[in-house]
Amino acid sequence: MRLKNIFTSFIALFWLLYLPLEFLVWSRVVRYAVFRQIPVVETFSSLLNDLLWLPLAVALPIYLAYYVAKISEWKIIKSLACTVGLFIFILGVFHLDVYFRYLFYLMLPLFALLLIDVIKSRKIRGYAFFYVIALVGLILNYQTQLIPKIEIGRNRPKQSLSVMSYNILVDQSNEKRLEAIELIRRQKPDLVFVQEIRTSDRKLLRRRLADLYPYQHWSEKWENYNGGVIFSRIPFVSTRNANIHTKYAKGYINLNHAVIQWNGRNVHLFNVHLYHSGNVLLKLIFGRITLNRFLTDSESSYFRHIDEAKQIAERISRVDEPVIFAGDFNDTPNSFVYHIFAKKLQNAFRTAGWGLGTTFGYISLLDSVPTILRPFVFNFLRIDHIFCSNHFKIVKSTVLHSNASDHEPQIAVITLK
Repeated sequence: MRLKNIFTSFIALFWLLYLPLEFLVWSRVVRYAVFRQIPVVETFSSLLNDLLWLPLAVALPIYLAYYVAKISEWKIIKSLACTVGLFIFILGVFHLDVYFRYLFYLMLPLFALLLIDVIKSRKIRGYAFFYVIALVGLILNYQTQLIPKIEIGRNRPKQSLSVMSYNILVDQSNEKRLEAIELIRRQKPDLVFVQEIRTSDRKLLRRRLADLYPYQHWSEKWENYNGGVIFSRIPFVSTRNANIHTKYAKGYINLNHAVIQWNGRNVHLFNVHLYHSGNVLLKLIFGRITLNRFLTDSESSYFRHIDEAKQIAERISRVDEPVIFAGDFNDTPNSFVYHIFAKKLQNAFRTAGWGLGTTFGYISLLDSVPTILRPFVFNFLRIDHIFCSNHFKIVKSTVLHSNASDHEPQIAVITLK
């Protein structure tokens, strides 16, 4: 009995200490109040944004099985609960990205069982209380992403646009490049925002996609970071490119800007690939740079990233017509960069997506982790985004699975309000 008390006290303490971490990672306001936007803290926080749910999710079937066995008086139910709980646990840890989608179905019966137990025993243990509070934090962070949605491609409204954003990785082989092109051709979105274009891609993509997308707006030039293109099935009214410079680097990024006319309205299209401030952290983790180099580079890369986002946000704020803004933002939803755009624009996956919506991590990690850990690797960074102005209603949003790039494409269906 004493050993059991020690174990349950340890579990309660674990979840109690877990709560401040939730606040710091998932609440930008709390984090800034404590750390005042320190680049290293922000980089780690962005990395943890879609990893912090893992302990809660792994513990969920265990708690569920425990409370079924605790409440039930039948041995067969107790045995069945333990077996099913173990099965869900094993299945979940080997398919983590898919597992997240079904947390909703596990949380509902757990809350019901906890309520029944509290009513019967007239008390709630610390190991349950603090876990439930942490679980509520997860619900508040992900909100509608936990709720099952109809998959994209079904019941699409007639007067709607389908939009894809896809980083196709600049140094991919020709075989992988053809896979990416084939994915685009199968989906046939009305608009495609592509990032990481090399010079040799122009001829290949133009030739392979010209029949579907006669209207193409390419980056004219770039420095240090790779170009982009907007493919459209709708004629462009105008096109231009803007070079976004900062004082933190000699190089610049390129912002594609095109305008189409749809349903009698001018719609502004922006395609971007922001600088990767978190790349230095990944290099540190895998031993490619020293700690001193990390501390130096993380500050300059972080503020370059912020400055680029502010300049682009200011440009978009001057547009009073419908806006679709997509690309590789290289930052997660708990970041300052994401917040800059989310203040005035809707995020497609946040509004109408189901699941994590993560697009990056799996391919990049495969060669860096031990073979024994590879079955547990999944995309853990939601850094590719589609934003829309409030002129639009976002109907559906999903991430498409493909190994043609180190990023997975996102697609959204939107209508004008």
